[in-house]
Amino acid sequence: MTSWKAIQEKNSSNTRPTIPVTDSLHTSSSGNQPPRLTQQTKPFSPRNPSTHSMAKARDRRRENHEKKKSEEKEKELTRHWHEKASRILCHPKVQKPRAGIGFRCAEAVAGLSPHQKPWAIALEEREGQNATLISERYMAYDDDGVVLAAYYPQYLSATIVAKVSKALLEFTNTYPPPTRSGRNHHTDWERLYEQCGSKKSAGLYHLCTWFEQGHLDKPPCLSNDTLPRKPQAFAAAPTLIESLKLLTFCLSLLYRVLNRKSWDKSINVVSKVCKRNPSSRIVRSGKWDAWTGRVILANALTHAHRHLQDSPEALTAIACFGSFSGGEVVLPNLRVKFPCQPGDVIFINSHLLEHFVTKWEPSNLPDGRKGGRHSIVHFNHKDIVEWAMGDDSSLP
Repeated sequence: MTSWKAIQEKNSSNTRPTIPVTDSLHTSSSGNQPPRLTQQTKPFSPRNPSTHSMAKARDRRRENHEKKKSEEKEKELTRHWHEKASRILCHPKVQKPRAGIGFRCAEAVAGLSPHQKPWAIALEEREGQNATLISERYMAYDDDGVVLAAYYPQYLSATIVAKVSKALLEFTNTYPPPTRSGRNHHTDWERLYEQCGSKKSAGLYHLCTWFEQGHLDKPPCLSNDTLPRKPQAFAAAPTLIESLKLLTFCLSLLYRVLNRKSWDKSINVVSKVCKRNPSSRIVRSGKWDAWTGRVILANALTHAHRHLQDSPEALTAIACFGSFSGGEVVLPNLRVKFPCQPGDVIFINSHLLEHFVTKWEPSNLPDGRKGGRHSIVHFNHKDIVEWAMGDDSSLP
């Protein structure tokens, strides 16, 4: 009979010894002896070095894949852009550049007066009546084939017109037009307010990057209208600019067709301005934006003038929205005028050509509300172009 003590000793001899967790294994000099285990402790790490390096490599592969995918998407978009522009240029309704009669844009600009020509209201009315109304596609060129003016009726789709019209109404409701300017001495503001319904429905906004007047030695800045002081209207301008991306794309595409060289330079100018002055990205409406500024005219009248501060090499784009009758855009130098209804687009060399808008009347909207006339003018100031294209080391 086996005693209890013997059974206990037998069980203890069969029990597997507990081996502590170790980092190193040492063998004794005698080959007959079992390995000697040494205990080492080290701080806990969620992943060992090999796992960490593998994760880094995986992240790099993911980043490279996303970068390559983005570059391919960019190439595809550029290819699509060029194909679409080529199709527009080859369309039979698009007029090709043709020779003029002894006229070159650069020579004409060089001979212009640096001051505005005074216009009387009676002279405006007479020029407006005598100008030829153009309701079909139109282009004017100089001897070198440089486009001076272009009119594209119903170039914008109904979807774009509706989207932009809605955005403009929301913008003006959130951020009423700034106080009227004394420079527009020809404007009968009281009559305009009465015609449009209230003082908060007529005026203009400058949403742009420009130099403060008389301070060309300082870097450019955003216009005051872009970031108003009222908290409720602070985000109004950036929201509007964001909603104009599709409109900007369509206008930029047409600009490229009309004058590829000028378009390339304008795209480069906008890119450099945003790089050197990051706040300018607020007024940049997408990557294909070719203009550093916009003027939003809300039910405002436009009398005869040239934009002396605009670049003489760039084209200014004009698009109108709303519900109104009248309001033709007149170019007295060319003796033509365009209807400029919602969906129409006009490009002009605003530094060279004088232009104004004839009288207009608001018409009711389909829901019974009183309509109006809103226009968006896209421009590039000459000083901004020179600053952007100049030597970075010598400019502020």
